[in-house]
Amino acid sequence: MLDHARIESTVHLDAMRKFARAREIAEAWALEIYERERSTLSQGAKVKRFVGILAEKRAKAALVRLKGN
Repeated sequence: MLDHARIESTVHLDAMRKFARAREIAEAWALEIYERERSTLSQGAKVKRFVGILAEKRAKAALVRLKGN
């Protein structure tokens, strides 16, 4: 059985893959940006519960800005 953190990570990674495909962005690039955001947020977080959600939101916003859509 997977622990909660692993399930949450899988959900966010799948969401980033779907987002990348829908926006015609390389999945590897989208996942790299998500992981970078997650890492940055995790370092300063006192509560880690919402890090994945915030990282996904910030990564998607960054990808939209970079792609210009």
